[in-house]
Amino acid sequence: MDVHGVVRFRSCATSALRTAENRDHVIQLVAEASGIEIELIPGKEEADLILSNFANNRWSEESNLLCIDVGGGSTELSVLKHGVCTARKSFKLGAVRILKDAVDADEWKRIKKFIDKQVERKDLIVVGTGGNINRYHKVARIKKSKPLPLETLEKWVERIKEVPIHERSQTFGFKHNRSDVIVPAGVVYRSIMSLAGAEEIYVPKVGLSDGIILQLAEADQ
Repeated sequence: MDVHGVVRFRSCATSALRTAENRDHVIQLVAEASGIEIELIPGKEEADLILSNFANNRWSEESNLLCIDVGGGSTELSVLKHGVCTARKSFKLGAVRILKDAVDADEWKRIKKFIDKQVERKDLIVVGTGGNINRYHKVARIKKSKPLPLETLEKWVERIKEVPIHERSQTFGFKHNRSDVIVPAGVVYRSIMSLAGAEEIYVPKVGLSDGIILQLAEADQ
């Protein structure tokens, strides 16, 4: 930030730090070392920031949209009708939680209940955000404007799963911190798509960080 002359920024932490027992100590250490104050944002604000990426564009015109964002500690589901969010919920089910076997067995039941109650399957369009779904879209060599078919996603989840974690960076070009989480994240995306009856998912390559930038830019106007 010093090199690029950044004058305004937000440092936001989500589910992983929200639920960490030593979160206050971590925040204090970072502040002392860098002068940066980390904000612990709740799941609702996280979802709102992600959804801000869909305002005033093609997605705001869709009548029935389900947004899936899978992170390390949580998954956010949001339902939009003509650009207006009608339902949203954050679930304690993320890629790192799955790896650590720290997911409540009933969390999938809560996700299914939310989908059954809030999601209309007719003319449903599913949009995925987050670094992992971006990587699946890229390794499948799908054009940016085209959706990733569920069948293709399933094939890539299984193909990556067969490769040992320590070899995935070299085989697929993943960053080391993505090699372990990408399979459980893919399982979450494909499972939610199946629950919603969706055969494909659009991947606009935006996420929480983009929403934070938009919020800062709008505050300056």
